[in-house]
Amino acid sequence: MPNELLVSIADVKNYMDITLTPRQEDAVTLVLEGLQSELQTYLNRPVMLSNFVDEEYRLDSTHVGVPMGTFLSTNENTYNSSFYESGRSVNVSSWAEPPPAIYLRNTPIKQITQIKLKPAFGNERTLQPEVDYVKRSYGFDYFYGHADDLLKVTYTAGLDGASIPLLKLTILRAASREVQNLHDDVVSVKDLTTRNVAPLVTGFLDTELASLRALRKFRI
Repeated sequence: MPNELLVSIADVKNYMDITLTPRQEDAVTLVLEGLQSELQTYLNRPVMLSNFVDEEYRLDSTHVGVPMGTFLSTNENTYNSSFYESGRSVNVSSWAEPPPAIYLRNTPIKQITQIKLKPAFGNERTLQPEVDYVKRSYGFDYFYGHADDLLKVTYTAGLDGASIPLLKLTILRAASREVQNLHDDVVSVKDLTTRNVAPLVTGFLDTELASLRALRKFRI
């Protein structure tokens, strides 16, 4: 999945009021890609809306997709006879339990484009929204399925970084320090002398990351 950069080379030029050669622009692109990747690792989520295609999720071996009332239905998901015919052992109390939640790897979820179900036994089919599942910000509630079924999910997720000024500013601040260090190193090499300039801190400062803590996804 290719990542679009939240901060462009033009943003860096304007922020620092500098001009760059084509080779310097290549170096700045590497810096911006690295900083965005570092920030996404800290936040545990993309900073830009991104598409994810056919991410695979295997249902738990104890999965029982029988929400309350389903065993009385007459559609293709009916369980009123198939469970008994298949010899499966199902606790009746599970019929009244909430549907299992499937947590996707990237959040928040903007849109679920498609979910394909490949049963452990049977043919692959496409699930219907609001019938087979309901989208949530963290993933979706799945009403049916059997143990060890495979779900392939295509969806759009991530923060809308363009609408969160603090995200862009944080990357710009870190990028400006990196670019300044690159500039000082180049000047020192050209002058063949060591400049009496202390290198700026690279990466994100603790205070900068702390300001983004509210956007971070914590894994439980």
